[in-house]
Amino acid sequence: MKYFLYALLGLFLVSAYSCDDDDPCEECQDAIDHMHSKIEDNSCNPDFMGNAVDRLEDDCGFSSGHVFAGYMAITCANTGVASRPECNSTDGDIFTSFLSVSGVEFEIRLINTQFADDTLDVSISNSSSDPSWYEMMAGDYEYPQRDGLSNGDEVEITIVDPNTDKVLLQKSETFRYWRPGKWTIIPRAEIVWVPLVETYDVNFIDW
Repeated sequence: MKYFLYALLGLFLVSAYSCDDDDPCEECQDAIDHMHSKIEDNSCNPDFMGNAVDRLEDDCGFSSGHVFAGYMAITCANTGVASRPECNSTDGDIFTSFLSVSGVEFEIRLINTQFADDTLDVSISNSSSDPSWYEMMAGDYEYPQRDGLSNGDEVEITIVDPNTDKVLLQKSETFRYWRPGKWTIIPRAEIVWVPLVETYDVNFIDW
């Protein structure tokens, strides 16, 4: 009986060691490759790929799976060709912090100003790219592109009075790769003058 218990203990230790030694990226990478091979034929839209998304959630983890899906969707939507991410892990945990996308298009609209002929200097920036500046009047719109966008990056809009160089407003919004229902919609920032409080505001739409 004693030798039987020792044998069971040894088998348990071997099994535990084998599980700890498993690479979580093996199945996750297969799930990534599965979606990557099909996403271009599905209009770059994970909303049309329920089974592939479920597989990413199961094999990569709920959060990481969504980040990988969003990364492929964004690169596909902006270039027509989806980039294939490589799964990376440390101590058994899958991480996605190394991912970065370029050429993501945004829209800036200046809806109204305090006075009809006012001109504003408006910039859009994120942590990895220099600000892009635009001189705008009421009714103007711009379509800047941002590079080096990581998941969870803060995209900031700054409004400056060109006559005094006074910063009138700085406001940011978090950009995430996972955008269900909004894959083909350009994230929009609408700048408005709010007479009730006599200040400018930015409304972030479809982010």
